Amino acid sequence: MSENNNKALTYDDLARFTEEVLLPGIEQLIDDKFEQKFDEKFAPIHQDLLNIHNELSDIRGELRDIKAELGDLSTRVSRLEAMAKEDLAVMAGEIASIKKEIKRLQMRVNALEA
Repeated sequence: MSENNNKALTYDDLARFTEEVLLPGIEQLIDDKFEQKFDEKFAPIHQDLLNIHNELSDIRGELRDIKAELGDLSTRVSRLEAMAKEDLAVMAGEIASIKKEIKRLQMRVNALEA
């Protein structure tokens, strides 16, 4: 083992040490620092996007509720329209009957006056 320690370092030894030990360590340090800076810079943007996503989800839910309510209202309005048409038809018939009765009474009054 002491023979290995006494051996002179060569350029190839330094290159291999740099390639196998130093560069991976430096790359890891750079990656860690980059990730930290990236997270620091983009965390507020990410949070804003998350807030927007949540708000859009809320809006989608409200839109579904509004659509459902509009469907219900449309059904109710249709029923009211049908009822109003029926009522108008009944009232038109009653008005016609009243007019006939008025004419009949007018003829009796005229006959009594004559």
